Amino acid sequence: MDALYRIAVYVDGGYCPYEAFESRLSGNCLVTVLSLRRQLAFAGTRLPKRIAHDVGGGVWELRGRCQLGAVRIYYWRSGPLEFTLACGEVKKENAADQGLIRFARDCYQKTRQERKQKDR
Repeated sequence: MDALYRIAVYVDGGYCPYEAFESRLSGNCLVTVLSLRRQLAFAGTRLPKRIAHDVGGGVWELRGRCQLGAVRIYYWRSGPLEFTLACGEVKKENAADQGLIRFARDCYQKTRQERKQKDR
């Protein structure tokens, strides 16, 4: 069965923060992250709130748990059938890294501005 949604990753100047995050993972944490990506690709906006949470500014977070703590992946909807992953984190405490959320929001805004300039 093919996924309904396409999953893209944010790239700026050849650097991809999400891929850098994912490449540092192993074991149960990597499995959790790949599972969250797959769930987003198949369910998209129909994910339950315990998994997908709006953090404001057009950015959402995917939530999961692994052996090292809480997994968070920050993303936005980039088209009718596409989501873009910006970055992620694994943390021991439950509070999200506000700096990382701000970074994801900045990436989202930059992407929107670039798209508007292309559409002109």
